[in-house]
Amino acid sequence: MDSWFQRTIHVSPWPSYLGNTVVALVIVPAVCAFPLALIAAATLELAAFVLAAIIAGLAGYFCEKWSPRPVAHWVWTAGVLWFAIGALDLIRTWGSWVQQTRGLYVVDQLVGNCGATECLYPLFFTYPAVCTVVFSVGAAVALRRMKTSKE
Repeated sequence: MDSWFQRTIHVSPWPSYLGNTVVALVIVPAVCAFPLALIAAATLELAAFVLAAIIAGLAGYFCEKWSPRPVAHWVWTAGVLWFAIGALDLIRTWGSWVQQTRGLYVVDQLVGNCGATECLYPLFFTYPAVCTVVFSVGAAVALRRMKTSKE
């Protein structure tokens, strides 16, 4: 008789989803973004985003292809939620001392011109969100290819 854990692994998609989320949200950004950002003295270049996107897409493709449960294409939800948490934190900490409107401040801090700040929001929130979205796109491509090859 199989144990409860073995039955859960074979029935539930959650272990596969959590594993894929860890790969897309933590491992891919750690492998790509953090070293590149540190080398570039905390200035986040487009090349770092492109490299992270390529590796995330490939990781999503192969994770979906080799996964016992095809759920890697849903990993984007965790990344978008993480990005929203970062945006809400910026909205909450915006003050009258900032020379920009609240919305422009949030966009600048998350995606672009972080200016005099340390540029940690793109590193900790934008990179992981981009990685999970591209990871899911790669996974969706793999899922579609698997479905068309079966037909």
